[in-house]
Amino acid sequence: MKPEISKHLLTILGNLINNAIDASLNSEQKQLQIFVTDIGNDIIFDIEDSGEGIEEDLALKVFEKGFSTKGELHSGYGLYFVKTTLELLGGFISIDKGNFGTIISVHIPKGFSHD
Repeated sequence: MKPEISKHLLTILGNLINNAIDASLNSEQKQLQIFVTDIGNDIIFDIEDSGEGIEEDLALKVFEKGFSTKGELHSGYGLYFVKTTLELLGGFISIDKGNFGTIISVHIPKGFSHD
């Protein structure tokens, strides 16, 4: 794997896993699940936490530069970096309500390249 692709995956997965851990901190049952699926032309990463979930009206705002649901101590750049990195790779991200908290799904094309 090319170093720049590894860096992109680290940016994407690192931010999403950190957010899932943060979301689960106040849960009685702390849980984080990661699923990886190789289907068709994509690799799909599903990350589910046991947090409170995200309100529907905030689901798109969380990708805006500087927006955070965590308060002033957080920069609000994590999901923005995830989204822009995915766009660079030709992928996309979606947010859904899970059984307990939130499920973030990331689709990355297998044939992505970075020039």
